[in-house]
Amino acid sequence: MHHARRSYGTPPAMVMNVMSSVCLLLKEPTDWISIKHIIADPVAFLKRLTSLDKDKVSDKVIRASNLIGLIRRWTKLSISANIMS
Repeated sequence: MHHARRSYGTPPAMVMNVMSSVCLLLKEPTDWISIKHIIADPVAFLKRLTSLDKDKVSDKVIRASNLIGLIRRWTKLSISANIMS
């Protein structure tokens, strides 16, 4: 599975949204090439996530992460509405 993640030319939108949010928290670039580099070592990646000091996350990052969540929910609702139409 580890190799499958790195083989995406372009990831699905949901994967990109989640990983962009994670990169914001880690103060890393949010482009796919950088993300692939960050997740290349899953042990180190998970260690960074679990050792993240949530009290030091800036308000700007929290707002950006919240915005990504709102966009994701809006997209999901829009898709559902289109399917039911």
